[in-house]
Amino acid sequence: MGCHQGKLAASTDTEYESWIQAALADVANGTHKNITRAAKAYKVARKTLKDHSSGLHMSVKDYSTSRQILNPHPYFTQQYPP
Repeated sequence: MGCHQGKLAASTDTEYESWIQAALADVANGTHKNITRAAKAYKVARKTLKDHSSGLHMSVKDYSTSRQILNPHPYFTQQYPP
């Protein structure tokens, strides 16, 4: 695993999200004592890992499925005579 820190790391490396999830799982099951140690072990950004654990970030896949598609306003869908 290389060091994948930076704004585009999650979007350019398909394994980055799996490393984040594995690091969070290791913190949850006690393999790593805290997020900082898990971040170093998996070579992911500590802030990103912390944000994921607190729900501030979500994966690109989760984001794309959670986007709301708005219904068009009735005013704009009225049929006008030609």
